[in-house]
Amino acid sequence: MGDKQLFHQYLAEIIEYHPENFPPEIEAGYVLHGSFKSQKMGVPIRRIRLKATQEVYQLRPSIFMPYLAGKTNEVEKALYLRRFESPYEALAYVFGRNAMYSVGVRRAGWAVSQWEEQRSKM
Repeated sequence: MGDKQLFHQYLAEIIEYHPENFPPEIEAGYVLHGSFKSQKMGVPIRRIRLKATQEVYQLRPSIFMPYLAGKTNEVEKALYLRRFESPYEALAYVFGRNAMYSVGVRRAGWAVSQWEEQRSKM
């Protein structure tokens, strides 16, 4: 999690090249708002607070799904099958996971639909 200044520089580059991944209010600035290591996946998570709205957001590596439901490459095929209305329980069975996997896929599908809805409003 290291150097804060280095992280600010890195995040500024990401915001510049991929502004669609951030709320518009980030242009007014942000402050670091702590960090922690996810117990579920062992991933370092940074938090930022927007100066304009005081909202706090978590930043995680893009290889992980929202809510750390899994890695994107693991959930990708299940989300593809959901497009054809495959039941969540069937996905858990086919991918050799327990019922909690279907909850993760459900959450990931919800997050993707929210992202698509926000993008359509831009």
